[in-house]
Amino acid sequence: MGEARFGTRRQWYNTTMVGWVAPFAILLAGIVSMVTGEPLPVAAILLLVVISLVVAILRDRSPHSSYVLDAHCITLSNARETLRVPFEDIADASLIDRIGAREYIRQYRMQQGAEPRQMQAIVNRCTRFCTVDIGLTTFTLGLGRSFIDRLPNARHDLVLLRLRNGEALLLSPMYNQAMVETIGRRLAGL
Repeated sequence: MGEARFGTRRQWYNTTMVGWVAPFAILLAGIVSMVTGEPLPVAAILLLVVISLVVAILRDRSPHSSYVLDAHCITLSNARETLRVPFEDIADASLIDRIGAREYIRQYRMQQGAEPRQMQAIVNRCTRFCTVDIGLTTFTLGLGRSFIDRLPNARHDLVLLRLRNGEALLLSPMYNQAMVETIGRRLAGL
């Protein structure tokens, strides 16, 4: 079998959410400002929108990753690290959506029995090759997450790669179904 390369998908969920909410917030602040005669509400909302936009862009901007499947292993790489996983070490690969990925990682964290300060390290280890923010942390008390989960492009599935040692890796390939099928064929050929 030849080599298969998969690029990562990048989706600007948080930036999209700020883009949808900002005009309404500015309009509402403008109405309040016109009624009260005070320019402070508009200035405060504009400052909040700019800060929200910067935070959203920083959260959505993640290092590009690549996934290369050759005859013997899958090589996962990003700007910081490269991980080679032999196919013998892979238990399975399956499609999973954002909501399912969030819940799986929460359950995985609990199964690890880690202390609270170690929880973020476990999340980072699972999502280090994923370029899509799945919404594990929120600044909007969950309102933004539920809005993003309803966006049409948020329904694109991610790939959950489970290893025989119990580790799980969340991946975000552009062609997720093709990647799962390729991994399945390689695992069936073992």
